[in-house]
Amino acid sequence: MSVSPLFEQWYRQYYQTLYNFIYGMVHQREVAEDVIHDTFRKAMEAKHLCDPNSNVRFWLLTIAGNTARDELRKRRSRPSCSFEVVYRHYEPVDKKQPDVCVSCEQRDMLSRLLKTLPQEQVIPFVLLTVYQWSIREIATALQVKEGAIKMRVMRARQQLQRASQHEGAVAS
Repeated sequence: MSVSPLFEQWYRQYYQTLYNFIYGMVHQREVAEDVIHDTFRKAMEAKHLCDPNSNVRFWLLTIAGNTARDELRKRRSRPSCSFEVVYRHYEPVDKKQPDVCVSCEQRDMLSRLLKTLPQEQVIPFVLLTVYQWSIREIATALQVKEGAIKMRVMRARQQLQRASQHEGAVAS
């Protein structure tokens, strides 16, 4: 199967975004690379379904998310996600925005607190607050309704606030 110049451009343009997204789900470099390969193979097979004028990134993220979930089901392992993985591997959309954490202590505390949250809350929370994805972008990428994303983010914020207050009380 020959690769069109358009797919070569998409590969260069979206590889890192797809890798970060998939790695956040599977936590294994080799598996993430395999899923990316499968994602582009599936995209090439279904290229007639994609309007080049539409948001190609969402289309590829949808294929990547489905492919990663299929791979995780095959391996019969539950996906897990730590804040460090998401924080280190996702590239913020707007690099001019200040980091979410002012100090190493705050970053470490946030990392500890995020580990206490369920994965389904961590990923939307980090994508929204750190990487400034919109609710719609997150919902599309994770294939979840926007209302569910809003609820997960709200619950994450509530749990982080309670845990932060508890940790502050323990520290003093």
